[in-house]
Amino acid sequence: MKYLTIGLIFIFLILRIISSFRFELHPDEAYYWLWSQRLDFSYFDHPPMVAYIIKLTTLFSNEEFFVRFSSFIFYIIFNFVFYNLVKKFFNKETAYLTIFVFNIFPSNSLGFIITPDLPLIFFTILFLYFLLFAFEKGKFIYWIFTGIFGGFALLSKYNGILLIICMFLSMIFIKEYRKYFFSYHPYISFIISFLIFLPVIIWNYSHNWISFKYQFFHGLPQKSGSLNNIITYIAGQVTALGIFLGIICFYVLFRSISIKDKKIKFFSIFAVLPILFFAITSYKNIAEMNWPLCGYPAVALLVADYFVNKQNFKKIFLIPSSIFCLIIVFIMYLHGLFRIIPLEKINPTLTLTDPTNWFYGWKEFVLVLSKENLEYPIVTTNHQLISEILYYSDKKLNVFYKEQQFEIWNKDKNFAEKFYFINYESDVKTPSPQQKNFNSQFIKSYDVLRRGYIIRTYNLYFCKK
Repeated sequence: MKYLTIGLIFIFLILRIISSFRFELHPDEAYYWLWSQRLDFSYFDHPPMVAYIIKLTTLFSNEEFFVRFSSFIFYIIFNFVFYNLVKKFFNKETAYLTIFVFNIFPSNSLGFIITPDLPLIFFTILFLYFLLFAFEKGKFIYWIFTGIFGGFALLSKYNGILLIICMFLSMIFIKEYRKYFFSYHPYISFIISFLIFLPVIIWNYSHNWISFKYQFFHGLPQKSGSLNNIITYIAGQVTALGIFLGIICFYVLFRSISIKDKKIKFFSIFAVLPILFFAITSYKNIAEMNWPLCGYPAVALLVADYFVNKQNFKKIFLIPSSIFCLIIVFIMYLHGLFRIIPLEKINPTLTLTDPTNWFYGWKEFVLVLSKENLEYPIVTTNHQLISEILYYSDKKLNVFYKEQQFEIWNKDKNFAEKFYFINYESDVKTPSPQQKNFNSQFIKSYDVLRRGYIIRTYNLYFCKK
């Protein structure tokens, strides 16, 4: 397992680097890159860590590889820290198997994309590392580092609050750790996390709590719920964890809840709470597949430990479930790079809904757009399109948008009397100027092809207010 795991990490690292060079920025990446050009204490959608990281890695170049450069560094350090954590408190066999299981989760295959999830998962493992040392060794220095990395997790994504909650739940449900309720150490750790996160709170206060309101109503909309949403969410989690391996994960999680071993209980809390929390909130609105991601390291450890202690179970299920996951992961990479699946022969609609299309066609369109003699400003239909245009435009086209983060940046600006309007059609059709109540005149369309098949159509209009 040692050489298999090390070899797998090396292969995945190479695939991530190759993909990073070949793929254009995902629209979300372009959006976060724009954040890095205008650093602040927080932003409309998320806390600021992703912007700080991109700013640091693009000091000398804004090429796609450098926008994503931190993902490779985080990937190496994450696996090293996670391995040492499990080896220290379990054994080498469990440690290697944990790293192996975590890396074959299909949800981790796009880990080279720079989004808030990347620093969140990185600081999650550092938080777990020092928190478990703090519980087991009791040294104050470990509590300090726990607070620091808890704060960094909060600066990465609001989901980081689940780590803090899990810390206190561990003190409730694990009798060996209850003594820390009467120690000032965990409270100092919490205060450190709070102070690190405080600038985000201050920023929200000065912006009418816009980010907190968005996240709350985005996750808990004011509408009736449905049990079908929860079923869909659970199915999504099983898929994200590798379907067959995902079923094993949920089986192990269910069993681990009743196990008395303190270390298993510790990781069970950190695995179950994120998944359970978003299962409950998905009753109102289906949680996105990546939302409970901070619980996946603990899930991987629990599954690996179960395999190690149940050798018969391991012999039957580990190899087939792992092979299935690896096939899925390698197909995802190869299809993203070379489009190896003939989707048009299965169903023509799948050509447009292919999620790997998001890495193609933006630069090509912006180059065409830059050659147009556009005398008026450009208005886009969403924050993703304007981000791609601004990233790939050498001429720095005059583009306008006034929602999400741009609502803050452009709060003192208004639509021009005359402007061009761009929307696009793929698996989704973004709003037309007519839907925005603009008086418009269609100018032209531009189709983006991928290996001879249309993946996106951009439409250009001339509009008057």
